[in-house]
Amino acid sequence: MERRKPFLVTAGIFVSNEDFVKIAIDGPSGTGKSSTAKAIAT
Repeated sequence: MERRKPFLVTAGIFVSNEDFVKIAIDGPSGTGKSSTAKAIAT
């Protein structure tokens, strides 16, 4: 998963968890990104 979207992982490290989750929800692929965001935020 992380290897498929390293950008999301990197972004999650730079931005706060809350902002990352917001970006994931507002992102075009809200479904796939939200799953990744939850895994990182948790």
